[in-house]
Amino acid sequence: MATPDASKEDNTSPNAKNKRVAVLKHPLIEAVIHGLFKFTEERQAVARLNEIKSKFIVGKDQDPSGRTLKLWIKDYELSDEDIKKGYRGHFGEISIKQLDKRKCSLHLAKLDVPLAAHPQKTRAKRSHPDWGHPVLRKLEKYPVFKEPEHAHALLMTLHEEYPNISIPGLNYLLIMVYRKDKVKKGDGPPVQKLKFSIVAAEGGGYKITWAENVKRQKVTIKKEEPEVAQPTVGSFTAMVKLKKKRKPSDK
Repeated sequence: MATPDASKEDNTSPNAKNKRVAVLKHPLIEAVIHGLFKFTEERQAVARLNEIKSKFIVGKDQDPSGRTLKLWIKDYELSDEDIKKGYRGHFGEISIKQLDKRKCSLHLAKLDVPLAAHPQKTRAKRSHPDWGHPVLRKLEKYPVFKEPEHAHALLMTLHEEYPNISIPGLNYLLIMVYRKDKVKKGDGPPVQKLKFSIVAAEGGGYKITWAENVKRQKVTIKKEEPEVAQPTVGSFTAMVKLKKKRKPSDK
């Protein structure tokens, strides 16, 4: 069986932009989980499957007959061990189940899919944030904040999560972040010091900018000593020096 790929959204529906991740407490999903749907005709069950498909993000590797539907459901079948491993939900397959000669229902079965293929997972705690962190991903979109306090609150979430490697200011945050580019061993540290600053945005509001926080080295300018003029050697002095250098054999 192919691994469902929920990262590739099924855009066959005209309302694909309005699709969202399925959650455990949604009435449609809840009714499927508890087997509450009852249909007297199979076409009614297929129509309900298509409705679920139109509302939620599903993988593209679906049954062409339309009698089953694979999708990822947040909070579905989560154990304490799953949560520790980083799972936030599981894949499930909804299929049509015959109850008796006259009725059928929808049945949901859990699919065992590796965590790497899940659309959502808990980020492993690291010593420094990287650019996959939700706050940094949001800042890369350069949002405009109505009030500076809103921007400051966002920066403070980073500080509170990483208090040992960040220093908050009144309108800025100093923090060490994993570099975007992969640094080879010996090419420098894997993290860089950044300063996130709250500044006024054009057209109103406030935005957050950032730059590398490099400590400026004090440049010492060496003063040049004035040249001391050498005394002019006269003809008589030159002759005396020359005589002193002469050897007796030169006479």
